[in-house]
Formats: sequence, structure tokens, C-alpha cells
Amino acid sequence: MSVNDQVVSRLKSEYGFKQVGEWLREGVCPDCSKKSLFTHAHSPRVVKCGRLNKCGLEIHVKELFDDLFKDWSKTYVRTETNPNAAADAYLKEGRGLDISKIKGSYTQESFFDNKINQGTATVRFALPNGGWWERFIDQADRFDKKANFKYGYKINGYWWYHPTNTLMPKEIWICEGIFDAIALAEHGLATVSPLSCVNFPENSLYELKAKYDEKRQTLPTLVWAFDNDAAGQRYTKQFIEQAKKIGFESAAAQPPYDKHKKLDWNDLHELGQLTDEHLKKYRYFGDLLTAKSPTDAAVIRYMHRKINQFYFEHGNRTYWFELDTNKLSKLMDVPDHEVEDIMGNMPDEDEQMAKFVRQTSTTHEILNAKLEALYFQRNDVTDESWYFTRVTTNKGDKQTTITGDQLSSPSKLKPRLLSVFAGVLWTGTAMQLDIIAKH
Repeated sequence: MSVNDQVVSRLKSEYGFKQVGEWLREGVCPDCSKKSLFTHAHSPRVVKCGRLNKCGLEIHVKELFDDLFKDWSKTYVRTETNPNAAADAYLKEGRGLDISKIKGSYTQESFFDNKINQGTATVRFALPNGGWWERFIDQADRFDKKANFKYGYKINGYWWYHPTNTLMPKEIWICEGIFDAIALAEHGLATVSPLSCVNFPENSLYELKAKYDEKRQTLPTLVWAFDNDAAGQRYTKQFIEQAKKIGFESAAAQPPYDKHKKLDWNDLHELGQLTDEHLKKYRYFGDLLTAKSPTDAAVIRYMHRKINQFYFEHGNRTYWFELDTNKLSKLMDVPDHEVEDIMGNMPDEDEQMAKFVRQTSTTHEILNAKLEALYFQRNDVTDESWYFTRVTTNKGDKQTTITGDQLSSPSKLKPRLLSVFAGVLWTGTAMQLDIIAKH
């Protein structure tokens, strides 16, 4: 029985799903306990709760049945006629990828660890200059790593190029992993993978430039789409500057941030969150990351959200933005009461309006750090409660507790933060603190 068939069987037996045409419905939601779960009947990937406002659970079947997604070569035994049986299944059922578009770029191989005397099947991809990279697919958590390069091979300076990229793409997305590149390519993008966010693909970029120069074509825009973590963000900014020296214009894209679970492009592909509208939002996140100044970041946010005042974080500091609608109406030469309607229908990309917003708004710092609420804890016996919070500055971060009393008063929050992290200073108003506390 295939992994997909086993998933369908267990959804019915463990969550009470009923098949209605092409759908499985009336599954019991593990979060709200209502018969509101639904998913596709023939190839379920993501299970969703239909109570969008009251629950809205979305969970991948791999999280529900983790045990089914571990032993691929045992379930899919390779044969002479199908030597890539397990590799095909892993990519198709385990990663949700269309293998027809990458056939011939990978093979099923094996890896053996002499230290633990155990082995695993692998999915292996060819790399430039005779190298390769492979992903372990059988109980990968047994090993001290989940992937492996050809012995002695270094990817430094090169990338893996997706086999279906058009001959001369106008834009190329550069993401950390091969599976991410494959996932993004299924949504009409030309993609490459340098296998690591620390690997600047200098050699591949020069080779690409030579090809475009020979055809007298304008160089493609590079979209640096690394993971949304500290390393990915740092090297995105660094590599944009390095690519500029070679002659490439660059932009950035970022997966959405979730403090509970890190999402990569392959995850978003499986969750159905790589539509054109989603990709536009991820480019917006990238624009925020690469904004040169707090004011730039504030204007980008305003053009996207159309909210007249808000707090935001940039460079591990917290700022306040406020638009003066009276000044804006005069600059636009329209009545005050029409400004919000006009701006609400204004596209994010309107450069002239962005200039107007910059001229009629203010941006100032209210905290020289970033606060992130991790979780809330209450002691019913003592009637005490705490917000466990991460305080981040350019010098590092610390976790601490902040009481509701301190969070509701600037005069109490200021000494609390100073006692946690030397030099961290709240300079905002009580109103600004109330808005931050609500979020």
C-alpha cells in the first residue's frame, strides 16, 4: 500500500473522515473537537478546519502521521525497471513535487554510516564539476546529518540550476535548498540553489553574465530568497551588494515568519501558499528586509497596508510611523475626506505616491531594541502572571519576563528593560505602548 493510501485510510479511521466525491469531510478537528476538517480525498496534503474564524487549523498530513514518512525504501522497493522507486515516492509524496519536471536530474543511491553501522537510501542530485548532493530518506534522524556531499567536493562559488529554467530568464530566484528551488519552479519561476545561504555563487554568476553578454541581453534580476532566519537575512543583504559589483540588480523575497514553526518554500508549496498573491506578499517581506533606512521601511509598509499610524521593527529597533493626512491632501490637491479612499485603492508600486507619503509622514524610534512575546504564564494560586519575552538588540538577545503592570506603563517598562539589557531604553508614549501590547 502506498504512503498516500495509508494516509487516506488513517484519516478515515483516526479522525472520522467521510468521503464525499473528491473530498474527505467531517473529520474531527484536534484543536476545536468539531466535525469540521476537510481535505482532498485522493491526494491529501493539508488538512484544514472549516471553522475559519473560530479555529482555522491547517496542518500537513506529515505532522499527523510522521511515522508514514520515514522508511521510503521499505515501502517502495527498487527494481530493475524502476531503480528510483523510493526516490520518486519521496519527492512526490513526501515533498509534494512534480517529478516529471525533474526526471533525469536525480537518482536513487545509498549512504552507509560506519559509526552506527546503519544505512539509508538517498535522493542524489548532480552538481557542477562532477559533484553531487544527496538527501537521506530512511529514518534520517538516526544520523548526525540529513544530507551529504560527494567526498571532498565543495559547492563554493556554484549553484544547482533547475533543468526546466527558460533559456534566458528575466528573473532568477536564488534559494537555499534544492527542494525549495524545485517547489518555486512549479509556480512559474526560474530557480537555482547554492545549497547554503553562506555560499555566494560567484562563478555561476560570472558564467551567467557571459551568456547574457554574448546574446547582448539585459542581465536578469536576482531575487535572493533565503530562509527567514538570522543567517538567511544577513547573507541576503551581503550577497545583494556582492552581486551588484558583478553587474546584477537584485531584490529579495522572504517566507513568512512564524515563531512556532520555520516555514521554507517547499513547506509553503505543500500548504498551497505560493499563489501569485502569496509571492507578491513574500516580495514585500523581502523589500522590508532590504530597506536601507527606517523611513524606507515605513513607506514600504504604508504602501502595502494603508494604515495611517503603526509601530514596526527595523534593524533590531522599534519605530513609530505616522502619516499627516492633512498635509497629504494638500500635496495631492484633494479634499481631506477623499484621501483614505484614494490611498486605499492605490497600488503598492506607485512610486509617485510613495514620494508623497515620505514627504508628509514622520518616523521616529520608540525603543532601541525589538520585543517578541513568546508565551504567557499565570499562577492561579498567587494571582501572578508574566509575559515571557525576547529582547533583541544588535549586540544579541535575552529572554526575560515582563508583568502586565510593567507592560501597561512606560514609567514601569523603562526601568524593567534597563535592568534586563544595559542601554535598552523605551522612549515611546503610553498610547504607543498600548498598541504594541495589543499585538
